[in-house]
Amino acid sequence: MSPYKRVDTTEQLERIAQAIRINPEITVGELKDLLGYAQEKSIYYWLKKSPYKGIRKFRQAVLTGQYNPGYPFPAEHLSQSAETPPRGVPLATGFSPQGQVETEGQLVPVFADYSAKSFAYRLKSNDYFPTFSRGDLLIVDPQAKPSQGSFVFVLTEEEPQIHRFYPGTPTLLVHPVIPNCVKTISTPDEELSLLGSVVQLVRTFI
Repeated sequence: MSPYKRVDTTEQLERIAQAIRINPEITVGELKDLLGYAQEKSIYYWLKKSPYKGIRKFRQAVLTGQYNPGYPFPAEHLSQSAETPPRGVPLATGFSPQGQVETEGQLVPVFADYSAKSFAYRLKSNDYFPTFSRGDLLIVDPQAKPSQGSFVFVLTEEEPQIHRFYPGTPTLLVHPVIPNCVKTISTPDEELSLLGSVVQLVRTFI
């Protein structure tokens, strides 16, 4: 038996895709460093094995949902193997006005050790298509610090919403597919609550 582990093309492409989902503006050089490659040509090597020509086309396919992921790898654990036994995070069924997550015991398996307060939420609409689709499961970690441009889960008086996070004075929350739809966080008692960072997307293809 060979002592070397077979390198799976789908796994490598999904590692690249997940990094793009978290940071859509990531460069090939940054991908190289994040994924632990010695040279940028390693990124291009794996991209050639996809149906998309080059990083630009691959990035577009990932962000528009055309790319069919093989594995739902989490953002903070891009090098973690899917062979690791999953653990479960509760599926949210609702939220209290104070932002408390309501669950009914159903668990969603994830391949990463997120905080104990993490939860899953199933999207009920296509308001964020093509970035997210109805039926997608979002894993939200309240203890994960959002970075510039990352997705955050926000609770308003009406319903949960997803926005991109841009820190500053004030902090801006931008709708993923409607750039002119912007909310601000300037005071702690605003009528919206930042419940956590979206750290993983789980999408089922039928």
